[in-house]
Amino acid sequence: MKLKITNTFKALGAATLIAGLAACGSGDAPKEETIAVKDVDPATKTLIESRQKNFKTLAGNFKTVREANKAGELNSPEVIAALTTMSALAGELTTWFPAGSGPETGVKMEALPAIWEDKATFETLAGDLNAAITETKTALEAGEFEKASAMANSIGKNCGACHDKFKAD
Repeated sequence: MKLKITNTFKALGAATLIAGLAACGSGDAPKEETIAVKDVDPATKTLIESRQKNFKTLAGNFKTVREANKAGELNSPEVIAALTTMSALAGELTTWFPAGSGPETGVKMEALPAIWEDKATFETLAGDLNAAITETKTALEAGEFEKASAMANSIGKNCGACHDKFKAD
């Protein structure tokens, strides 16, 4: 028995073939998919932005201390003011990283998950930083400029130790 294919079936077959090919793609490279980042709680986003601002303030003040130390001019009101600001910020540093404020939020940050995974080490390094800042300021106020210079160098080393483990490059 021979089947007779009518024009209607030919048209229907062509349409099905075209639809099938379209479903498989045109052969062009696939378009990049957009991945939606979950909505971040406004309070968490504000906390992260504040944390980032505080780190920029710490860095700016440390730059003042570092440059004065290199120039042999640590004994200045600007350096004492910078150390005072740094001490206040460093004393709060560990509170800037509550659970749920890390990379899982989808907010761009340099903080690594290790901060939340190894909280004890992070807290120790933050304490070391605060101690170095305090000792530098105390030495300056006591007129012990050589000790203050050595301690100012240790501030940078403490920052670096934390960055090595807890900050993305």
